[in-house]
Amino acid sequence: MHSIKLRIHRRLPFQKDAIRIETADEAEGIHNKLKEVYIEHKYKIIEVPVMPVKERADYILNHVREIEGGK
Repeated sequence: MHSIKLRIHRRLPFQKDAIRIETADEAEGIHNKLKEVYIEHKYKIIEVPVMPVKERADYILNHVREIEGGK
């Protein structure tokens, strides 16, 4: 089993722009397929909830500290 933990950000509201070529449905499908493949390969997924940027950063840093503290 892999000891690598992956952070997957929950999807923000979809906004089409000049760079994004996929539709909202395609973006959701890509997101779901990535999660499926990571799970199939036994990676531990940590989902990062939708929240303001500062709170998201703190959430991620807290998980990193927990991982480092558990070594």
